[in-house]
Amino acid sequence: MNQNAVVHGLERAKGAFPLVEEILKRGIGIIQLPCPEFLYLGSNRPSMNKAEYKKTEGYTEHCRRILESVFWQLEEYQKNGYSYIGVLGIQESPSCSLSSPPGVLMEKYMEEMERRNWTQACFEVPVFYDEEEKDEKWEEYKARFTAFIEEKLES
Repeated sequence: MNQNAVVHGLERAKGAFPLVEEILKRGIGIIQLPCPEFLYLGSNRPSMNKAEYKKTEGYTEHCRRILESVFWQLEEYQKNGYSYIGVLGIQESPSCSLSSPPGVLMEKYMEEMERRNWTQACFEVPVFYDEEEKDEKWEEYKARFTAFIEEKLES
């Protein structure tokens, strides 16, 4: 959600995605997954793809370790009556993509979800390749995201 952690020039929003407003309006809490790329290589890192990150020594293990505290939080919240709605991924991110193919962090996330036999709902922030497309499709995307949240809150 925090686009300040993205490689400079590849941000999809200023600061955080506007979807955060939809989440907060409904009183939903957020566990922000840390950006593993930022934590591993810093703010001024080069733009790399998934294959390059997977070849980076220790990066996959770094992603697995990051998720330990995330899953601890999920367990604690569930023990105390909170529900888990799902995970929000970033399409085409080398770490946070949920689809085609999943990013390094999300691979580890999904493996842990499966290991625990937990179900999850997933939603992904799309890539808009030009500003005109972004302006045209953002409202449609936001409406689909809102419907996704509402459906999860009802179930």
